[in-house]
Amino acid sequence: MFGDTNIQVTIFFTIAQNSTEYYNKVCEFYVIPAVRKKGFGKALAFEIFRRYPGKWDVRQLFAAKRAQLFWKATIDDFTSGNYQESQLSDPDWGEVICQRFQS
Repeated sequence: MFGDTNIQVTIFFTIAQNSTEYYNKVCEFYVIPAVRKKGFGKALAFEIFRRYPGKWDVRQLFAAKRAQLFWKATIDDFTSGNYQESQLSDPDWGEVICQRFQS
């Protein structure tokens, strides 16, 4: 997929489905620093969005600027710019940036 089949990559993610709003949510997503900015995280996010079609709600902590840049660019590419972004007050996380879209 990325040319070098000898690369071992550690990426951790969890998703959840919200039964009341019917949104898939990315709960955790972590790429080890050694392989960041090499396309692995984006490729995995695209695969997740394709495998679990439907409405998506992806949130980042307001202070997590790198996460915001990653998700905004990734979701923009995946949706060709067809998503909504807002700032919300999350009861568990405080102020967050949220992208919503349909996959």
